Amino acid sequence: MCSGFPALFFAVAYNNPRDSWSQVVPIRLRLLRERFVVFFGKGSYGRDTLINTLGVLFAAVIPVAVLPILSRLYSPAEFGLFGVFAALVGLGTIASTGRYEAAILLPEEDDAAVSIACAAFLFLTAFVSALAIIFTLAYFIGVGSVRAHSALIGLGVIAVAFSGCVQILLSAAIRKRVFAKVSFARFCAALVSAFLSILLGASTQYAEGLAIGVTAGYAVCALILSRVVARQYGGVSLPDRAAIYGQVKRYRNFPLFSLPSDFSNTLATNLPVLFFSTFFGSAATGYLTMFQRIWAGTSIMVTGLGETFRQRAATERQQTGNFNRTMRVTLLPLVLLSVVLCATLVLLGPKLFEVVAGVEWREAGVYGQILAPFVCLQFVASPVSWSFYIAERLKLLAVWQLALLVSFSLSLFVGSKLFSAQGTLAVLSCVGVVLYAIYILISERISREENKVS
Repeated sequence: MCSGFPALFFAVAYNNPRDSWSQVVPIRLRLLRERFVVFFGKGSYGRDTLINTLGVLFAAVIPVAVLPILSRLYSPAEFGLFGVFAALVGLGTIASTGRYEAAILLPEEDDAAVSIACAAFLFLTAFVSALAIIFTLAYFIGVGSVRAHSALIGLGVIAVAFSGCVQILLSAAIRKRVFAKVSFARFCAALVSAFLSILLGASTQYAEGLAIGVTAGYAVCALILSRVVARQYGGVSLPDRAAIYGQVKRYRNFPLFSLPSDFSNTLATNLPVLFFSTFFGSAATGYLTMFQRIWAGTSIMVTGLGETFRQRAATERQQTGNFNRTMRVTLLPLVLLSVVLCATLVLLGPKLFEVVAGVEWREAGVYGQILAPFVCLQFVASPVSWSFYIAERLKLLAVWQLALLVSFSLSLFVGSKLFSAQGTLAVLSCVGVVLYAIYILISERISREENKVS
């Protein structure tokens, strides 16, 4: 049986041979136009994905593009302090909302979504207030490390507050599918952050300049998103205490289960920076932070692919009972690209960092050589990580994340006691390769399971 263009050609040619070409081309063009409208038309998933991916890409390109400037304004030691700041802010952000913001997308009614958002804001207010009280008490009691870095810690509390607001407002905006405005907010935040980091670096060259830039970026993003959300939910009245409590009770599993799981995963991701700052000093931490920031710009390429994988895999599972075909189609290009990236890091890492960031950052390229197999497997695993959510294997995911946290903690502790910074990274890289190889294999196996809740 013929299908697609051949079938269309023979059908038209048989009915009217003399005018076949004049009819085939317009019909084919019309079909292509209809498919384009269906996939990229207003409100379509393809259009939303494209806009969202481009927004994330542009927002990620800016910090990477200014790194050659920042690396010549800030020393490795200052980058190391900033790396610790960013790691702690990331951990604080995960905990700050109780993960209630993830539930904003779930209810059908906007009233319920607003109630969940209010619950998240209340959780955020309590969390930030507790941080501020602890910081104030530690400062006046005279805790040495707090007083020595009081400016960075104070900025960290403010950054957690604004970052938590961004997470809540972002979920509310995505619920309304205003992806263009979300992309604009991300772009403005990245632009402001980069501008202030360069401006303050030219005048002070302290880690506080980088921290102020990031904090200001969160503030700008929160301000823009708050205006967007206010317009989208303008017709919804503020909920009363009973409505908020009802949603808190309804979605209590998010702080009970999702929060510990996500926090442990984020902690495992940031453990290398925290360990390095303790055992190897701020300069070594700065080299690691520089590599992570540049690699983050590279790995942003898979963000859009991950979103597309989630949609296609979920659809295939509904239709066929599994999503192994989508998994195989996704894994092949990822593996090929990761091999190229790994070879580039191993062969040219130090030279690339020397050219891009300056001679004093060559060590960051050496770190990249050591971590290349590990981070490239992470690169492959990132998009297919949605397999656990699609198949509802959250308990299995939680077990793996706990294993990741424990394994990383042990490898970093043992490495820091027995080896140098490079040796510790080698131990971490070996452990990471094993864990993420298992992760990818489990994801592939899950994709072959029949459609069932477990």
